[in-house]
Amino acid sequence: MPQTASKNARAVQRQTARPRIVSVEDDEDVQEVLRTWLSRDYDLVVLPHGEDLIDEVQLLQPDLVMLDIGLPGPDGLLLCQRLRRLSRLATVPILIFSGRQDDEAFLSSVQAGASSFLLKPVTKEELLGRLSELLER
Repeated sequence: MPQTASKNARAVQRQTARPRIVSVEDDEDVQEVLRTWLSRDYDLVVLPHGEDLIDEVQLLQPDLVMLDIGLPGPDGLLLCQRLRRLSRLATVPILIFSGRQDDEAFLSSVQAGASSFLLKPVTKEELLGRLSELLER
C-alpha cells in the first residue's frame, strides 16, 4: 500500500503537467481501483476522508475533485458545498460518486454544486470518459 506523504510534501510533489485529481473515498478497495485506473494519466491524490479537505485543496491545487457521497464525517454533498464557497474552486469540476440509485442523490449533488454525477459501480471507460469531458470544459 502506498505511503501517505505529508501535506507539504504532496503540494511540492506536483512535478508533472498531468492534471491533478483529488479523490475523497473511504473504501480502500475503491481507492485501489482508482489508483490502478488513473495513476498512469493523472496526478492522483486519494484522501480517505474529507475532514481536512478544505486545507488540503489549498495545498494540492487540483484540476478536478471526486467526492463519494457516503463518507464518514462530512459527506460528499457537504464537502462539495464547502468547496464551492472557495473562490479558487468555483470553476474546478467536482464529480460526485454514489451507490444510491435514486433521483434524490442526483438532485442533491446538483444543488450542492457538483459538475457531474456517476453511479457506483462504474466502468473504467465510463470514468475515464467523464474525467476527460470535465477536464476539457
